[in-house]
Amino acid sequence: MADLDIAVVNWKTPALTIRCVKSYLAFTPNCQVIIIDNGSEDSSVDEFRAVFKENQQVLILPGRTNIGYGPACNLALSVVPNKSKYVVASNSDIVATPNWFEPLRKCLEEEKAGIVGPKLLNFNNKIVAAGVVGENRKPILRGWLADSHLFSTKEDVIMVTGAVMAFKRDIFEKIGKFPEDLEFYYEDNFICYRSRELGYRVIYCPEVPMYHELHGSERRTIVLAEKFRKAKAVFEAKVGYKIS
Repeated sequence: MADLDIAVVNWKTPALTIRCVKSYLAFTPNCQVIIIDNGSEDSSVDEFRAVFKENQQVLILPGRTNIGYGPACNLALSVVPNKSKYVVASNSDIVATPNWFEPLRKCLEEEKAGIVGPKLLNFNNKIVAAGVVGENRKPILRGWLADSHLFSTKEDVIMVTGAVMAFKRDIFEKIGKFPEDLEFYYEDNFICYRSRELGYRVIYCPEVPMYHELHGSERRTIVLAEKFRKAKAVFEAKVGYKIS
């Protein structure tokens, strides 16, 4: 039985998703990967079935509509038949690296650990995620495009990026999973803030970096900007204050 369930959300990015899933399978013994398609209406599901049809570690969930990243992760991790101790939510534009999960697993076993996230690099080996510090109302995204050797100390932060998040399944469910009304952006803010409010830690674990093809899952900048604006308004209404 697998001890790690990995939800990978696809929306019209079959090549990225296949690369992502193959990397997880290559570097994660004893895992099961759930590919959930958000109503792509293209060849995605057929391509997944062709590539992974013989692989018992991969479950493919076709969807009729785009329900958003967080809700898709919730659905994928809830319907998997044999539920594992650990769960990971992943963008499709992530590439795993050798031994990526073991440091995250160790962090998850620490006292009051809630959410753990790795250091993320782009393909030029520059940092694109190194934990968020500051305060809830004034989060500070640090390390943007810094050299890969920087920000190499494990520490508690106010949030980690939703591109890759690791949880123990029971803690994920206690926190309340991802908010269903934040479909794209700010779902990571909310679940990290919620975790800390409930007394669970958010931990940045940089020991084994992973790769993130930034905006690989959505390249239309105008669309991204509008989704960001709408999500920010929903998030601020939920928490009752504005963030800067």
